[in-house]
Amino acid sequence: IDVLSPSLLSLHGNGKGFERELSLPNLIKGFTTADQQQWLNLIFEASGVEETLQKANDALIAEEFQARKKRSYEETMRTSDGQPLYFTKEKAIEILGESEANRTELHETLIKSYTPKQLKEINENGYAILNSMQLKLLYGPNSPHKNLKMIENFGNRSEESIHEQIYDEIHQLATNVSFQRRQKDIVLSPILFSNFLFVPEQTSTPLILSPVLFTNIVGSPITLGPTILGPWGFLPLIASPRTLSPAILTPFFFVPVILSPLSVHPLILCPGLFNPFVLSPLLLAPLILSPQVFTPLILSPLALSPFILNPS
Repeated sequence: IDVLSPSLLSLHGNGKGFERELSLPNLIKGFTTADQQQWLNLIFEASGVEETLQKANDALIAEEFQARKKRSYEETMRTSDGQPLYFTKEKAIEILGESEANRTELHETLIKSYTPKQLKEINENGYAILNSMQLKLLYGPNSPHKNLKMIENFGNRSEESIHEQIYDEIHQLATNVSFQRRQKDIVLSPILFSNFLFVPEQTSTPLILSPVLFTNIVGSPITLGPTILGPWGFLPLIASPRTLSPAILTPFFFVPVILSPLSVHPLILCPGLFNPFVLSPLLLAPLILSPQVFTPLILSPLALSPFILNPS
């Protein structure tokens, strides 16, 4: 076997006879030190040794940096008596109970299952695509995050198709292209201290049992956005017409309506207090059982908008 497969130009001089004579250390031993160094540099460059060493060194530096960063964080984020200011595994289980222990163990198992390629993607991109086994682990029937639909949707898809979907959605966000999604109702979600400026797609969402307080709506027409049992308070409505948006069992107080016509907008059981209408015509906007106090109409004509059974 040695005769058929001789070791030629080996980097060591441990062979015998012909093999030893043709080893690199033996061939260059008669050269000067400078020539020997140049030959070694050429050999390293041709064999890729230098590139491999550089990659190994970069990986080691990155690993040491992460380790130092982790140690620094753990040392800094502590109280004066040495207690950590962040959730450790034991603290989380102690506070949140056994269910959190199951979640923690699941995520530890998931992290251990990451492949070198996934770890590289997480470090470079901030995320990685799970394989089918990891999806079953995370969303399977025995997981606290059980979601069989996730497995069904992503289990048989290639990484390329998932990446393409992510890029497409980011591109749509960047170009301000609206997603074709069904409009959802806002239920039991109070809206406080917010500003809606020129966003009709947001203000046209139906509100159910969702009070709106200390909020400004400007330049945002409201269409097909009924309000049910959602009181409005301290909410100026400016240049925001309302159409086909009935209000039912919705008290209004301190809601100035300015340059905001109401059309096909019945108000049923909606008492009002200090709600001036300024340059805001009302068309087909009847007030039914909706007494109003200190609610002047200033340059705001009414058309087909009767007051029905409103206590004076």
